[in-house]
Amino acid sequence: RQRYLRQAARGLGMVVLLGAGIALGFSLAPKSNDMALSTVRATKPEVPPLLSAAELELEAEKALTASLASQYYRQAGDRFLDAQDIRSALRCYRLHLAEGGQLARQVVNSDSWLLLSIKTNNTNGDER
Repeated sequence: RQRYLRQAARGLGMVVLLGAGIALGFSLAPKSNDMALSTVRATKPEVPPLLSAAELELEAEKALTASLASQYYRQAGDRFLDAQDIRSALRCYRLHLAEGGQLARQVVNSDSWLLLSIKTNNTNGDER
């Protein structure tokens, strides 16, 4: 009988310890709104100027990883925006955010006005 009580006490202790760890993790985690609006200093990745915006978008579709696809979509969006093709830039920026995850949603100094607008609108929409 004492063996069962010790095992129950040990199990209860593990559950309490696990709960304390989870509570501590949530209390120390940054708020999603703070993370999305924090400014991170970054530079645009270098891409050979030989690739057009459409070629970059095609490279993103063929990319083997989501991270690489996200970078190509971002660069394609920038090139489309430079060419005043807002609709194509918007499509590429949305794909960039979808493929890039949380890191892509952070506001950085190199964000274009259109990408910054998308990021802040998505942040405001998440709070509702």
